[in-house]
Amino acid sequence: MIETIPITPIEVNGEMVKDPNDLERHGIGLENKQRLTISIEEVLRQAEEPIPWVIEHTLIADTLTLIYGPPKQYKTFLALDMCLSQATGLPFLGQYKILKKGLVVYVAGEGISGVGHRIRAWCIDREMNPKEVCSSTTPFRRTTGPVLIGDGGAQALADEIEECAAEAGVPVAGIYIDTLARNFGTGDENSTKDMNVFVTQCDHHLRQRFKAPVVIVHHTGHDKSDRARGSSVLQAAVDAQFKVTADFPDVFYEPNFMKDAEAPPPHVLEAKLVPLGFNDQFGNPVKSIVLGMTDKKLEKGPRLTGDAKLALELLGQEPRPFQIWRDDFIYEAAKTPVAKGRNKGQKRDNRSLRQAWRRATEKLEKEGRISVLRDNNGEAVSACITRV
Repeated sequence: MIETIPITPIEVNGEMVKDPNDLERHGIGLENKQRLTISIEEVLRQAEEPIPWVIEHTLIADTLTLIYGPPKQYKTFLALDMCLSQATGLPFLGQYKILKKGLVVYVAGEGISGVGHRIRAWCIDREMNPKEVCSSTTPFRRTTGPVLIGDGGAQALADEIEECAAEAGVPVAGIYIDTLARNFGTGDENSTKDMNVFVTQCDHHLRQRFKAPVVIVHHTGHDKSDRARGSSVLQAAVDAQFKVTADFPDVFYEPNFMKDAEAPPPHVLEAKLVPLGFNDQFGNPVKSIVLGMTDKKLEKGPRLTGDAKLALELLGQEPRPFQIWRDDFIYEAAKTPVAKGRNKGQKRDNRSLRQAWRRATEKLEKEGRISVLRDNNGEAVSACITRV
């Protein structure tokens, strides 16, 4: 609550004063006064301060950051890499330096049972003993389940974070909320009002209280993969935004923008399967995934996936007979089961394979990626790649 400042003049050293600033200059303070403005001199002084990077060219202190993308596209693995890098001091993605090590809190709303496997895989990939890294002294905390931030859960979470930081004797370095949907609460994420409540709770209780980055993992909508799902309030509020999509084993990490710094370059990462060193109850080796850097360049424009990508890979720069190309595609595509729908996991029949071939070649030709030579009847004779 902001205390009302009285405007009745009072006498100070023979002078009638009513301006609160004048009272302070006379050594008279106003208890619990919250200043709502700063001078232009202070604005310029703050602008001259270096950017408070927490992770080099990636994460800035006292900000809201959004990691978004379609479901099951390795967003959590990217967020966990940030978390564990901050907790241990090891470089993010093996490349970006940690500039503020401290307590990191992972608010796990989904996939809770798999977090341990992912942490173990990360340690093994970094050539570190999981038992040494994951000791009680490591400043990393995972919630026992979702925290309903929009329903007031942020206050209790913040209080516990403060206790954990005091016990560890370190500052709070980052708070990761995965995902927004599972930690949102009973509100509607499409509602401007409800999303405002969620953002305000994150701002007031988490970001402002600890001056730490708050990273929110969120999904894209069913009909739009270029923006985060729900009310646009969230996108307007965040200070940085990272898009994550994948075409296994490639994971495309695209920082879209940063309000107060130049966004880091995009990367093609690799989703690497890492054996965890033990078997399941059926004797099969248990594995998890960790993200790693590659030398691949992120192509501009729409990316090819699935059948279109396969068709292009089977074609060369030199003209190739169309029928032979088609037969090769059908042979290779038959090895891949149906990806979604009621027949998910089943083998594709000849009819669906021919439909997939038609859609793939039409897409490649429409986007100008291939050149098709046709006879006088319009039948395709040969094709070659014009661009990838």
